Amino acid sequence: MNTFEAKIVVIDTHEHLSMVRFDVLGQTISMVSLGLDEEVKVGCSVVLTLNPTQLIVAKEPTVMLSITNQLKATIRSCENGILLSSVKLLVGEVELESIITREAADRLELKEHDSVTILIQPSELSILKVLSC
Repeated sequence: MNTFEAKIVVIDTHEHLSMVRFDVLGQTISMVSLGLDEEVKVGCSVVLTLNPTQLIVAKEPTVMLSITNQLKATIRSCENGILLSSVKLLVGEVELESIITREAADRLELKEHDSVTILIQPSELSILKVLSC
């Protein structure tokens, strides 16, 4: 499971649905939440979590996408198995892992030090814990 720290910069709520925006090393990402915990407020530092199979790796995106969470990253390593590949990525000092198919890793020709964009659906992020407010 990927975990990383972020700071809450905006919370928009309508009824029980909230869109929470975070700063992650100067880049902004968003999360959709149903029934946001009362202790979660703008200015809080939190730990976010994301399943490695939900982190998408893109090289040179050339089309507009509906995925709003797009972070610039560098490949630290790409370990290819028979069916799956584990791609270790650095966003600043934060290391994340993406599990993708071996076919996708081969097609993208992923290698150490490549610059990539990682894509995360807002519905796939969740707050693991609040660190401070």
